[in-house]
Amino acid sequence: SSNKNTLLFFTGKWCSPCQIMKREVFADKEVEKIINSKVTSIMIDIDNPNTSEIVKYYKVGATPTTIIVDSKGEVLDYAVGKISKKKFLEMLINLNFK
Repeated sequence: SSNKNTLLFFTGKWCSPCQIMKREVFADKEVEKIINSKVTSIMIDIDNPNTSEIVKYYKVGATPTTIIVDSKGEVLDYAVGKISKKKFLEMLINLNFK
């Protein structure tokens, strides 16, 4: 209802690259500030039976997968696999140009 874009981060407890991104990207103060100002973020555990519909809807086949969607659920940008803080920030900053 906020009309903000949403960041969907598909992860799993067993996913080493996901854990690295959580430590090196999401825990970063600069990233946190930009995330909070630009998007609503949701971490989705692909092993949770309650998330199977959204996993299927966005055709997530690997973790980590980062997808940014608009308020209607349309994909604005996405990345499959571990991405660096620099690449992650570029994704968020480029939202202004889409």
